[in-house]
Amino acid sequence: MVLALGGGWPALTPAALAAELPLSALENDLKAALLVAFPRYVDWPSGGPVADAAPIVLAVFGETNLDNEIREAIKGKTVNGRPLVFKRAATEEECARGCHILYISPEERRRFPSLLNRLRDVSVLTIGESDDFLERGGIVKLVRSERKFKFEVNLTAAKRARLEISSKLLKLADAVHGKTK
Repeated sequence: MVLALGGGWPALTPAALAAELPLSALENDLKAALLVAFPRYVDWPSGGPVADAAPIVLAVFGETNLDNEIREAIKGKTVNGRPLVFKRAATEEECARGCHILYISPEERRRFPSLLNRLRDVSVLTIGESDDFLERGGIVKLVRSERKFKFEVNLTAAKRARLEISSKLLKLADAVHGKTK
């Protein structure tokens, strides 16, 4: 999937928009839009952390400046009738309990082995950006390509977390790892 500047933005060319906002602000808006879009294409196990009417919790772990963009992006959004809510996870324990989607900052790379091992069998959709995120057990990796974002999916990690990722999302992925033929 490529999320580029354009749709949903003011009637400006990408160059004009980039001239008005720092690239980091645009990146944050694009990342937030992806983080909010992913849960529409994921099914969590029944009886798991997503109860029938419970909110779907999108958490962020580590140093990042995405909080405001995510809060704005989730306003009024629901997934299958469940509201999306934002949470800042301060500890690995908070990451493993009480969240359904977890964005892990690249600055937490040194903690990936411990954190992803802790989440290994927990039904949490992990999303990150580090080069080795999928190899370490993450589920979705965001990849910046010029002024766009693509993403890759680790199906092996998703299955281990008992998450079912829609074929619609997989078709949009730039790469799907662990795909059976």
